[in-house]
This record gives sequence, C-alpha cells and structure tokens, in this order.
Amino acid sequence: MTAAAVLCPAVVVAGWSAGHLVAHDPAEEAPRRQDVRPLPAAPPVEATAPEDAAGFVRSAAVRVDTARRSEVSFFAHGADTDAPAEPASPSGRAPDPGHGYAVFDAASDPQFVRAFTTFGGTQVFRHGWDGERCLTVTGPGTPQPTAVESPSVADGYLCTRDFTSAKLWEILASSTDLEYTGEEATELVPLNGQGGADRAPEGPERVTAHRYTGTFTTLIGGYAPESGATVLTPVKGSEFELWIDGEGIPRRLVHEGGAGTGETYDYRRVS
Repeated sequence: MTAAAVLCPAVVVAGWSAGHLVAHDPAEEAPRRQDVRPLPAAPPVEATAPEDAAGFVRSAAVRVDTARRSEVSFFAHGADTDAPAEPASPSGRAPDPGHGYAVFDAASDPQFVRAFTTFGGTQVFRHGWDGERCLTVTGPGTPQPTAVESPSVADGYLCTRDFTSAKLWEILASSTDLEYTGEEATELVPLNGQGGADRAPEGPERVTAHRYTGTFTTLIGGYAPESGATVLTPVKGSEFELWIDGEGIPRRLVHEGGAGTGETYDYRRVS
C-alpha cells in the first residue's frame, strides 16, 4: 500500500460560507463551485427560531466553523469514503463501508486530524495545519509519506477543518425541500474507542434536538489506492435527517443516496 503526503494551500478550499463544492461532471478533474443561496449573516442562536430551517442550519454551520475545537465521528454504510468512490460498481456492489473521526483543535499540532478505517482494514490518516499543509498517510503498517506536487480540490476537502461543517453547507447550497419537523430524540452511535488516543470507549448518547429533513447534493470523499489520488464523488438527491440541539449545535446527520452511498455523522463536541 502506498502513502502520500499532500501539501495543500488554503486556496484549494475556500470558506464554506462563501461557496461550496456540490457537483461535477464525471469528465472533469474537480467539482465545480456553486454558491450557497444568499442568506443574511447568521444571527446569534438565541435570535434564530428553529422553525427558520435555513437560518438555523446556517447558524449551526457557522458555530462549527468558528469553534476552537470540534469533534465528529462518521460511518460510511455501503460507501467506503476511503476506497475508490463510486455510487456502485458495474456488478452492483458498493465499496466496503467503514468508520472514522475528525478532530479540529486550534491549539494542537496538527490542528486537524481525519482518520478513516474500512471494515477491510485499510486506514487513511490526514493531518492539516490551518489549511496550509496537509499530510496523508495510508496503511496498514508504517508507510513513509511521499509528496504530491499538485494537490487537488479533493485533498483540501478532506484535509481542513471545513470537512466538519461541509455537509451543513451542502444542505444550504443544494436542498430545495429543507423542512423543520419538530423536536425528536435520537441516539448517537457509541464511539468504541474512536476519536483519538485520548478518547475512551463510550456508550450510546441519547439527545433531544430539532429535526430537519430534505434532499441534497453531497460529496463523498475517498482514496483510490491504485493511483494514490484523493477523489470526490457527487451524490444527488440524497435524503437526509439532521438534528440540531437547542444551543444551535449540530448533533447528528444521516443521509442515504441509494446504490449504497449512505453516511452518518455524529457531532461529539463543538466549543
């Protein structure tokens, strides 16, 4: 298994509030940029009513983007976010699923860490420094990283703190049926040792939060072991459920796009 170190400048992925990557033609090397539909600046959460679906989701996204520390665990059920990313193979078999976590800490070195492990045992770690540098190491084993001359948009998508809020901005950019359905309890998946060396296994966490539903276009990022490249696959019309608590913090996002392209994101900490 090869490993790659990617030096990715901040210009690769701009702030999600200004624009976001939502779709691309398969013939293009990178997705095109589509602006988020105009919305007023995110007000303080106490001034945003949960019934204002777009405003509340936008406020939650800004809360994540401005946090000093954020943690999210994620699960790919039917689509392996670090294997060749395709909605499905010609045989109809979707890539293997897996699980991972992403942590941003403004006071740490590196500031951003994203780890993903397929259920088949392949591991991909990405370490980012303030959007200016990105290091990617692929395992198993202890491979030596190598530099990539021209980082891609996909490298930036998976190697900056913006990964944590990306799905929220994708909802704002592409969903035309975003709807508030009221308060509802949901249960976060137990960590079972995920989330870094300093995190002990945790049991399920039950939270009551504001629930939103709709469809959107999302990007699933992955690693193609044959080429060593980071790839992004757009999934259009993916049905989602999003929970945001009373403090305006996102807690859980589940989306299913068909052909085995579902993901679950559990937001563990935003502070």
